[in-house]
Amino acid sequence: MRRSQGGFLSPVVRRLLAEHGIAAQDVQGTGNGGRITRGDVEAVIEARAVGSTDAPESGAPRPEPAAAGAEPTPSETPPSETTPADGAEPPPPAPIRVSSRDAASDADEAVPAPEDAPAAPPVPAAVGPADPVDEETLVPFSKIRRRIATNLRESVSSAAHAFCAVEADFERIDRLRRVHADAWKEREGFSLTYLPFVARAVCAALGEFPNLNASVVDDGLLVRHRVHLGIAVDLEHEGLIVPVVHDADRLGVADLAQRIADLATRAREQRLGPDDVTGGTFTVTNPGPHGTILSVPIINQPQVGILATDTVRRRPVMLPTGDGGEGITIHAVGTLGLSFDHRGIDGAHAAAFTARVAAILQTHDWEPELTPAT
Repeated sequence: MRRSQGGFLSPVVRRLLAEHGIAAQDVQGTGNGGRITRGDVEAVIEARAVGSTDAPESGAPRPEPAAAGAEPTPSETPPSETTPADGAEPPPPAPIRVSSRDAASDADEAVPAPEDAPAAPPVPAAVGPADPVDEETLVPFSKIRRRIATNLRESVSSAAHAFCAVEADFERIDRLRRVHADAWKEREGFSLTYLPFVARAVCAALGEFPNLNASVVDDGLLVRHRVHLGIAVDLEHEGLIVPVVHDADRLGVADLAQRIADLATRAREQRLGPDDVTGGTFTVTNPGPHGTILSVPIINQPQVGILATDTVRRRPVMLPTGDGGEGITIHAVGTLGLSFDHRGIDGAHAAAFTARVAAILQTHDWEPELTPAT
């Protein structure tokens, strides 16, 4: 911490003093409480520059150099090595490099300094003006980003977004995945994740809650009798797209896993056709692999619902024991979050649907569905 006789010294003031070999005691502070400001130091620098025009001509005796450790005052400062001829313009002061951060901190980031601090030796003058620092960059929207921005803005403007979430116990699915992981990967060429199980549970629950498989129109709710499930796919952080698994309610876990993997691969390779991205009736998004805890997605218009599945973690859970009591054990647990259009769906209805998805995940017999039917 550094302090002058007039108060605290800001970083930019300290820097100017050091660059020009000026002692703080030789500057008259005009700031609050006598604090030395940047303008005070620049005034001394300017006075020195003007004073250099009065230096003796070549051959005239120069003042004796100050003893080591002495602090020169403006009147005692040695003249410039290159004194201009009579009548010549005095050389401009050396450019001063001051970062935007230092300049901003001159007023409100004062740092105290010890008294009688020795002045630092002058530094060589900078050559040329200081390079500007870029503080921001405009990243133009790509074609797909403009389309995403338009669609999401329209969704937020038109739908009455509401949200609910429930926890789901994935322990049964997690054990099944561990048992079949190697054989599945060898047979299919990709890992068996939680996503196809969630997609299958959503399709089953939509059969019991058909009003979630619908669109809001002027005169009411247009309910779809076939489930065409949209799966949000991240395009390597360059946007997203929602390809559609058509007639998803007729597929088991293995078939859904194959369809989802195929659509995701073709989406990232830009090989999707028009039929692959149209006709969706409900959407599932899966930010869970990134460690999310609770995601609130925006509805994919004209649908009335989108379900997010967040990361699955092993956590303590309370379960009933055989003797009628309860015990603590460790299970794989995740969160299911449903964004829904409150214009056509009530909160209780949406919550019941989300809870039903969780119940199917926890209780369904998944083993028979791990063999593809197609």
